Amino acid sequence: DTEKVKILEMLEEKCADIEHKGKKYEEKHQETSQTLEGVRRSINMVFEKVGCSTQTLPSGCGDTISEANMMHFLAAIEDRTNELLKVYDSTCDGETDFETTRPRFGNTTASLQVNKLPSTVEDYSEDEDEDEDQRPF
Repeated sequence: DTEKVKILEMLEEKCADIEHKGKKYEEKHQETSQTLEGVRRSINMVFEKVGCSTQTLPSGCGDTISEANMMHFLAAIEDRTNELLKVYDSTCDGETDFETTRPRFGNTTASLQVNKLPSTVEDYSEDEDEDEDQRPF
């Protein structure tokens, strides 16, 4: 009889633990859903603001943003902003003195500047070791 009670208590604890985990996962799901909805709204706002059209999207994407087609909307935004930057760059040609320092948009090759950072390890030379040997304990 006591064995059955212990097993029952153990099963009730497991059940309570599973219910608690289920509630935590449900809360995480709600938070994630809210975050994802905010991302969708933001993507839609940028999509409209830069003048993108759903006609530029691949067929089957639809007019609303979902998890499945989100990357297509972002690609359309990227393409449109690149177009706008090229237009801006062409209108600014010759108007500024810092023309040569300004990056050119639309270049397919990019040069990378590699900066060498200073070492974080101290350099111990032979001279310093001799000084340490001469110090009293």
